[in-house]
Amino acid sequence: MTRQLILAAAVATVGFAGVGCTSHTTPPFDPRGLGDPQRAASAGLAKAPTLTLPEKLDSLADSQISPAEKFKDDDLHKRLDTEPRTVKIDLRSAIQRAVVNNSEVRVAGYTPAIDETRVTEAVARFDPTIYANGSLEKNKGKGSSFGGSFIDQNYDRITLETGIKTLLDTGGEITLSLNTQRTNPGSAGNTTFFNELKLQLTQPLLRDFGRDTNQARVVINRNNQQISLLDFREKLEDTLTKLEQTYWQLVQAQAEVDIQQQLLESTLKTADTLWKRRDQDVTRLQISQANSSLETRRAQLVRAKARVGDLSDQLKQFMGDPEYPIAGSDLILPGTPPTIQQVVFDPQEQIETALVYRGELGQQKLRVDNAVTALGVARNNELPRLDLVGSASVQALKGSYGEAFANVFSNPDDPYEGVVSLGFQFEYPLGNRAARAIYRRAMLQYLQASDSYRQIIDQVIVDVKKAMREVETTWTEVVRTTQAEYAAADALRSVQIREDAGEALTPEFVDLKLRQQEILAQSSRDRAAAQSNYNVSLSQLERAKGTLLKYNNVLLTEAAMPAKE
Repeated sequence: MTRQLILAAAVATVGFAGVGCTSHTTPPFDPRGLGDPQRAASAGLAKAPTLTLPEKLDSLADSQISPAEKFKDDDLHKRLDTEPRTVKIDLRSAIQRAVVNNSEVRVAGYTPAIDETRVTEAVARFDPTIYANGSLEKNKGKGSSFGGSFIDQNYDRITLETGIKTLLDTGGEITLSLNTQRTNPGSAGNTTFFNELKLQLTQPLLRDFGRDTNQARVVINRNNQQISLLDFREKLEDTLTKLEQTYWQLVQAQAEVDIQQQLLESTLKTADTLWKRRDQDVTRLQISQANSSLETRRAQLVRAKARVGDLSDQLKQFMGDPEYPIAGSDLILPGTPPTIQQVVFDPQEQIETALVYRGELGQQKLRVDNAVTALGVARNNELPRLDLVGSASVQALKGSYGEAFANVFSNPDDPYEGVVSLGFQFEYPLGNRAARAIYRRAMLQYLQASDSYRQIIDQVIVDVKKAMREVETTWTEVVRTTQAEYAAADALRSVQIREDAGEALTPEFVDLKLRQQEILAQSSRDRAAAQSNYNVSLSQLERAKGTLLKYNNVLLTEAAMPAKE
């Protein structure tokens, strides 16, 4: 079936999830206020009419007015004729409303945006950080003797260290710092200022070395964000599948109401004919036969109309449109007729399409990528830790802060101003059992993810073949039930011809006519059900192939994907 809907989905779902999130004020939760629109809409609902339970037979044979006039004035007939305001909505419009307003889709739209923040969080590990440390040290008293006298250790020292540091995607950390110390020795000497400008690098050479290892968290979180986006797509597909199924069931239900209405009118005509001939060749038995069928079919019409109301409310729920609240009295009716033309598919093409577009395969592929990334980190974790630690600094000791600060940059002749150091750190756990266990677990998880991908392929093929078989089966049912309806109509026509030719309206003949009317109505119901099921099977096939959104011309766009590094 061709759809002409072009809609940007997820702009109103994935995109809106980030709106207002920069505010630190929590939006108020008002449970009663959220239900106020539905409360207001329910004010227009009409009360059900009062029906009295009969305590005795109200026979048409004893009535002085015809069945048509009698039933026209009773409460049940008035109820059947009292219809709420009806609104016809075509399938395209229903899909559009559901994509924009459906509550389940909107709730699912938050998850990709939430997972996007985790990507940002992982990338932010490599953002530069400024820091500052300060301390005040006071020392009073005398130390040990030296040459027969005590060394005066009274002093005040203020230390301030400021700097900037950042993690490198190679695993190292680089720091640039400025360390200032102000020392006041009290009465023993003059105040001094010590400044040191230092550049330090700590770089792993084995364990934790390399961009792949240190960017693993970013890669995994990006994949998880893509997985959640495919989860959102699956929720959207699931919602549209249920909506289409409900829509075609509503088409079927409305057809059954029309069929039941026609059956009731035919039965009423038969009862009218029998009532008019009650003093000729028709006995109380024939009239009671028609009376029983008439009451039964009126009750069935009530049930058929209730079914339309139930499906109308379900369709409202899927659309989520505030214009048509669920609690409102509007009755939604379908405006799109079912497809009654055979659609023939190439099985190989359908399977190949499914292996490209099914979201579960894309999700599992990302999970396999995550497992490969985790396996690489685990392999790196088995290595010994060997870190290179190097630093270079320039220092100055002066009597004022300005001189000390200037001397750091402008006294190249001072032999004590430059300090360069280079060292290493090494560690390796004996046995290294933890790292080996982690690696084994990562390998098993990778193999598990790979086999799961193969399992999903098998399930996708099963789903597609089952869906294609259902399309073929339901079309066959459409053909056969249509032919059965023609045959039932011909049989009823034959009965009517016999009546028109003057055949006596015996109890057997009346029963035959009433049964044939019911057979024709049931054949029409079967044909309507087959057409509805056929249209449902077409959308189910597109769902099995992963092309349901494309089938309905729904364009899924990512409103705010993380920036690629």
